[in-house]
Amino acid sequence: QLSFTAVAGLALLAPPLQAALEAAAQRRLPEGVTTTLPVRGILAAVAVGTGAILGALPLLAFHFHRLSLVGLPATLLAVPALPLTLATSLATAVASMAWPPLGWIVGWLAWPPLEYIIVVARLFAAIPGAAVDLGPMSGWLVVAYYGVLAALVLGLRGALVRRAAGALTAVGRRSGRY
Repeated sequence: QLSFTAVAGLALLAPPLQAALEAAAQRRLPEGVTTTLPVRGILAAVAVGTGAILGALPLLAFHFHRLSLVGLPATLLAVPALPLTLATSLATAVASMAWPPLGWIVGWLAWPPLEYIIVVARLFAAIPGAAVDLGPMSGWLVVAYYGVLAALVLGLRGALVRRAAGALTAVGRRSGRY
């Protein structure tokens, strides 16, 4: 479930988020800066990380009863290691199929980027207040979140989203969560 929703968030949310970030950057940064590779890379990383987090957020909260406040910055620091991690892990798998001792040797190449990702995760998890305990939450809140998110992705803004947001607010007030 988590992988599916994170990938769905990447596929459905990252492109519009990146477009919005680029438009905002063009309005605020000097002309020509937003077209440089480093700036576009940073904006893309923020959009991808945010899309994945927004896609998986309600399921993470539902299953683990916690909300990470450091997920996006941790993701931004970990993402640069992913291509090397994937490439070396694939090379390890292929080498292992060819000759298991070779896979063990090639596997050492995968260790540094994997260890980097683990260290980033541990460092951010150790920050005081890195996560908020939510307690048990209703599955209906998860359904409602994805419903509103789907409406936004599909472009059904206006009256439908206002009605859905109003209904969620009313439910939240009645349950004592707001």
